[in-house]
Amino acid sequence: MMTNVVLITVDCLRADHMSCYGYHRNTTPYMNSLAEKSLFFKNAFANGPNTRHSVPSFLTSTYPLLFLQEAQGGKIHPGRKTIAEILKNNGYTTAAIHSNPYISAFYGYNRGFDFFNDFLLGQVEDDIKRNVFSKTVKEIVKGVKAVVMKKLPQ
Repeated sequence: MMTNVVLITVDCLRADHMSCYGYHRNTTPYMNSLAEKSLFFKNAFANGPNTRHSVPSFLTSTYPLLFLQEAQGGKIHPGRKTIAEILKNNGYTTAAIHSNPYISAFYGYNRGFDFFNDFLLGQVEDDIKRNVFSKTVKEIVKGVKAVVMKKLPQ
């Protein structure tokens, strides 16, 4: 049986304000529960100072400087494999649900995903111009539940 791989990324979330990292208030009860029964990293560091540098680094296993040299208008280089492509090639069903214009299909982040819920598809440029960079947590959770309930084809 294959192990499930779930990568959760949250833009601008501070570890020092998460209870699973020792914060005195119970600010992240669901993340705490997940941390208790999952692989949990006490120390994790971003490769870049912001989303546009960090996300491509961990999705393609490249340093930000290399990504910037290869990137074509901020898009993932066609010759660079993503973790989703590698997982899919090894028999995993892959899905992504996000709300960040910098990790949208517009930039090629849908590569390798069987299901890619891009809340911003078709409106990335407009949203960037209007400075609309996120959806509510409820919208994201609703999307995750839809994927889980649909049980993607194996």
